[in-house]
Amino acid sequence: MSKKIKIQDLKNPLLTDFQQSAKD
Repeated sequence: MSKKIKIQDLKNPLLTDFQQSAKD
């Protein structure tokens, strides 16, 4: 999952954190 940070991430901080973990 290499999706860029979207406005949705702002509404769902959990998703943002998850994406960052997957990115790392």
